[in-house]
Amino acid sequence: MAALEIGPLSNFFEHEEIAAIDSVHVEYAAAPHVDADDDSHMVEDNLDEDALADFRDHLEANEAGAIVYLPTEFEDVFEAAGYKVGSSHALLVALANMRDDMGIDEDDVGEVGEDDDEDDDEPADSLVAGIGYEEDASAIDLKDEQMRHLWRCFYRGATASIERGLALVVKGG
Repeated sequence: MAALEIGPLSNFFEHEEIAAIDSVHVEYAAAPHVDADDDSHMVEDNLDEDALADFRDHLEANEAGAIVYLPTEFEDVFEAAGYKVGSSHALLVALANMRDDMGIDEDDVGEVGEDDDEDDDEPADSLVAGIGYEEDASAIDLKDEQMRHLWRCFYRGATASIERGLALVVKGG
């Protein structure tokens, strides 16, 4: 299973990997990355790896696909030490661009675990009754719900990354 976690780079990477990330990061950000002296904090674990791979494709399309998100402002994703590195600020911009496509209302941004069905008055199976596609519709609804859940997880992670000055790291997927 995959997970999203925030923490200092030193909790996730070897010294040489951090040095490689920092050396390239200085070229992209106005301020150097400072590795905070803090513990790691789980944003979300037990994420479905297939759903995460699909979600990361959406991030790639929005030029924000990375494994490590640093809490400093810069636009481009760069590669260092074999990892794609992006900005938590740029991730929030990409998530804002994806919000409407994912069916996320501004009222429930950051909330997790609530039912997101937009058509609560109409049962989902009534849309396909008599056609024999109930299973396909349910699979599509499940995938849409997973995408909305991942959107919220990444939003919470990026926000926490910026607020605490810690890196957001995508594990697995």
